Amino acid sequence: MAKIAFNKGALKAQKDQIDVYERFLPSLDLKKTQLLIEVNRAEQMLRAAKEQTATDQGRVQSWVALLSATPLELSRLVTLVGWEKRHESVAGVRVPVLGDIQFQVRPYTRLGSPLWIDALVESLQEAASQQLKVTILEERVQLMSQALKKVTQRINLFEKVLIPEAKENIRKIRLFISDSERTAVCRSKLAKAKLEKAFLNSQAAASADPSDAYAEAEAQP
Repeated sequence: MAKIAFNKGALKAQKDQIDVYERFLPSLDLKKTQLLIEVNRAEQMLRAAKEQTATDQGRVQSWVALLSATPLELSRLVTLVGWEKRHESVAGVRVPVLGDIQFQVRPYTRLGSPLWIDALVESLQEAASQQLKVTILEERVQLMSQALKKVTQRINLFEKVLIPEAKENIRKIRLFISDSERTAVCRSKLAKAKLEKAFLNSQAAASADPSDAYAEAEAQP
């Protein structure tokens, strides 16, 4: 903690500092509220995406029996070749958005393939897409949660540390100034009293009878 000066300039500086902190707090509180809403929304979307992923994976697993029973070579039937990650700003936080997804489907003839081959291709693509969606949503939740934590820490810093510290500094400075002013008044009164006493003594000496002073001098041995 930096040392503070105990004067009126420092007092004003501490008051100005509090004004700055209190001016920032409403905007920080608003951002915190917005981030809370967005984090909750993203977490709900993430839960729904995970549930859908589990459903899609279960659907793919249901094809296992059919795949083992068919003589066709269906390995690498669907391959994920690329996907796009864009970004957007949510409550002032840059977060990812899932863009286009590219799949490569190994060529097959419908004439010589099982009737369910198209449904299998679609299920594989949906399962892979949903897993990517989960990954993106996890990143969104993480980034917004970090931003929310940072804003909350700044609010706590202002409310629990900086503002109380500045108020305590103001109290100490005011007390010091008040004590200094009282001390200065007391010193002024003492100095005034001494001056008045010296003046009265000089007046008394000036008005004394000179013969008395001479007689007193003669009486000295």
